[in-house]
Amino acid sequence: MNYSEVVSPPTNRKLITLEAVKTELEITDTSQDVFLLSLIEEASSMIREYTGREWAQATYIEYVAGVNNFSLVLNNFPIQNIEYVKVYGREIDKLYYLVDKEAGILFSSFGWGATFLLMAGFSSPIPAGIVPTYEVKYTAGYVLPDDTGDGEKLPPVIERVCKDLVKILYFARKRDDAVQSERLGDYSVSYKESKKMEILHLLDRFKRVI
Repeated sequence: MNYSEVVSPPTNRKLITLEAVKTELEITDTSQDVFLLSLIEEASSMIREYTGREWAQATYIEYVAGVNNFSLVLNNFPIQNIEYVKVYGREIDKLYYLVDKEAGILFSSFGWGATFLLMAGFSSPIPAGIVPTYEVKYTAGYVLPDDTGDGEKLPPVIERVCKDLVKILYFARKRDDAVQSERLGDYSVSYKESKKMEILHLLDRFKRVI
């Protein structure tokens, strides 16, 4: 399993804007802004947990074992920029690999073992049984709706799912209060959870599959 550390964490992790949510709910004043922002944070967190990935842009240093296949699979994607790939403290020229940005994969037709290092100019062979570990510094993630930077924008379906989750959380507050007074709280919870999972299943194709 890769080891990665966050060099520059996301400054914003909200997957939908407050304005978009208020438009959807037909709210025109600011009296509920704080509450709505908390729901946006909750819905965004649910999406991160369900998909098992970070959606906001961040910069990472990741250490990946160079087994003898053609791909180095990184934990975070889409890749926005590769700053460097190093092995044994030496930077690998970008001519020796291709980047599949959307999948978060570095591809080399030589593999990432001994043959690759020889082709990349390493004169000393790797000792038997030693698997080289590559250090990759890169930026990955999407430009979120509240962001102004360059790069690939968040897929619209993620915004739609986040918006729908916020709506469920928002209306569940009133429904839970009403149902509780009728002593049917378990039904309310089951209904809310089933709707949330139904919506989250739309994101199955965005999970990392290795």
